[in-house]
Amino acid sequence: MNEVFSAYANLRDTFPEQACITWVSGVATRDVVRGFGGDYGRLTELTWNEVCEEAYGLDEGTGAIILLASHGDCTVVVEPVGFSGSGSALLRELSAAGEALSLHWTVNHDARISYAAHGELVTAFDPLDVEELDSSAASLNLTLAPEQWREDWMAAALTAGEELSGIRLDRTWFDEPHLGLVVATDFTAPQRPALLLDDDAQGLVARDPRIAAIAAVPTRDKLPEIALIAAEMAVRTTGLRGELIDEALELIAEKERGVRAGQIRGKVGSLANRLLAQARGALEEEGSTSLLVPGHDTESGQLLLKHNAARTLVSALNSNPEEAA
Repeated sequence: MNEVFSAYANLRDTFPEQACITWVSGVATRDVVRGFGGDYGRLTELTWNEVCEEAYGLDEGTGAIILLASHGDCTVVVEPVGFSGSGSALLRELSAAGEALSLHWTVNHDARISYAAHGELVTAFDPLDVEELDSSAASLNLTLAPEQWREDWMAAALTAGEELSGIRLDRTWFDEPHLGLVVATDFTAPQRPALLLDDDAQGLVARDPRIAAIAAVPTRDKLPEIALIAAEMAVRTTGLRGELIDEALELIAEKERGVRAGQIRGKVGSLANRLLAQARGALEEEGSTSLLVPGHDTESGQLLLKHNAARTLVSALNSNPEEAA
């Protein structure tokens, strides 16, 4: 068994209830800090406990705090609160000259692994989705066997991070001081330009007051409402029905992202996988070879639409607003 994997499997209690960890290779630390919205000149020596105390003491909207360490041209960034490192745009930027891997998990049983290389997002997947785990993890092209991902996805992801960066995140690392800073505390956001809407979009805004309110002030706090509208539209337009779907929509509307939401999210994800398998089976019976453009008037096309609607519900139940919307 991989020695690094075994080490992380025995260190599970070392890690907090939620965090976002981003490993970057091929980029100077100064550029990594800039990518996260920080000023390299303001880095100061902090321990993990100090960073956590600072993070939970920050007023909402004043910024976020990161702790980072470097090894050669590799850097690891840990966020106790927030998921900046999981953003696909940031990962593409940080991986322009190398690679970037992000892992985040929450107290609500949400988790996400994203990997980018040479400026392109290679994969992003939910490690709790066992049915998609093998193919998604394989795209990381690392030394871990599929059964290790299924045995302990978190240890596997941490192993992948160490293989990329050469940095071991163990008890010693969390006890020792590293470099930390609050990012974007005095950052003045530029004036948001007016949304440019085509005729179809303007018609949609005119018909739905909720969309009109979002278009008028498209701020981050509107993300849960956007996720709800997208979920409702996906269900309504595809005819996806059932008690499970109704419960998922109810949880999304209530902004519930606790244990129950995590359970329902998993069930809807399994439903999405079954619908995709059914779509592929129908496609074979229809004598076609590609699901890219199956046709909405075909059985495979209708099943694929329902699969996409179910995946929309899975995304909307994510506790990370950016991922949900």
